[in-house]
Amino acid sequence: MVIQNNADGKVEIYECYKGASAEMSGILTGDIVRGVNGADVTFADISEVVNMIAETEGDCVELLIEREGEEDLLTFSVPIRDVELQYVFSEMYDETIGY
Repeated sequence: MVIQNNADGKVEIYECYKGASAEMSGILTGDIVRGVNGADVTFADISEVVNMIAETEGDCVELLIEREGEEDLLTFSVPIRDVELQYVFSEMYDETIGY
């Protein structure tokens, strides 16, 4: 997943990689990260949040998520694993033209 500070200064999920553990755990693009392993990160610096996730001991990181349309905060246990990113994307427009 990719995180960024949004216009309000909150930590927002900018992108969830397809098939990655965050997406498989139910994290969505646009979710706001409010906590990492019990620590409040609502207005934290991105590098601090990344370090907290990377330094998690064990197999999973616990994320407290604020989601539009949900009254209560949501808790997700996200397995920590390597992600293989697809750098080249392709699409066929018709039988002879591809991009």
